Amino acid sequence: MYIEQKGYDTPTKVQRKVVPIIKKGIDTIAASKSGTGKTAAYVLPMLDKVNSNLNFNNRVLRGLVLVPTRELVEQVSKSLNDYGKFLKVKHTKIMGGTSKAKQEQIINGGIDIIVATPGRLKDLVESEILDLSSVNYLVLDEADTMLEMGFLEEIEEIFSYCSPYKQIVMCSATISQNIRKLAKEFMKEPVTVQVHDRRDTVSLIEHRAFKIDVKKKKELITRLIKDSKYEQVLLFVNKKDAANAALEHFNAHGVKAAALHGEIEYKQRVQAIKDFKNKKIKVLIATDIAGRGLDVEKLPLVINYN
Repeated sequence: MYIEQKGYDTPTKVQRKVVPIIKKGIDTIAASKSGTGKTAAYVLPMLDKVNSNLNFNNRVLRGLVLVPTRELVEQVSKSLNDYGKFLKVKHTKIMGGTSKAKQEQIINGGIDIIVATPGRLKDLVESEILDLSSVNYLVLDEADTMLEMGFLEEIEEIFSYCSPYKQIVMCSATISQNIRKLAKEFMKEPVTVQVHDRRDTVSLIEHRAFKIDVKKKKELITRLIKDSKYEQVLLFVNKKDAANAALEHFNAHGVKAAALHGEIEYKQRVQAIKDFKNKKIKVLIATDIAGRGLDVEKLPLVINYN
């Protein structure tokens, strides 16, 4: 298997606790911090379940993963590709900013698992392009983020479209009242697993904090970036307006930058990440939501602006 090929021999704490519960077909709420291995904890049992009942002549959609952003669609899809490398399971991505006609063509060709954002998925269902009635393994990933973003109504509708005999897994960093409400409405005697372990600390990471007047923050950040020898700087901000203002400031001061937030077209977001990884731009400014799923190897400097 791929996990053996990659040398993974020890599951994380959340994986040790969650995988056996999911494999028994029990509805599960898994809460742990980002980076603790929740994706593999639901992807591996999903692949195992779908693969054990494959019908190559008549593929039936059985698995569905809902996530809040397109970047996370890409990340979960990559996990399905990686972990299912030696399997014949077919999956596809459903999200806005991509060709609806192409997505329809892929669906009509037969698919086993879908990774989707709620808006485009609901659109395809209401257009009668996609039928979710056979979905019996449903995952809500980054559940707390999705509900904070106001997707509750869409999620409730999507849940109701799926098979009444479905297994539901909800993954989250925290368990909010909205998650409890959704669980009460749709889940059958769910088991809740909360893992409070801190992620492994990396001794190579140095932390620094600056106390400065708010009016001087942009000037300080610009000076830090210009004085640093780093070719890549990821700057986190809390709002779209802050991202746009920072981008305008950097452009005016000769710093190559790009912004990443929900109002920027998907193609531009993909290009911005590509340019950042290829070091064509020095600074990538991202809102917390847009930054979910962003993976840059050996990123030298991260600045939390807000």
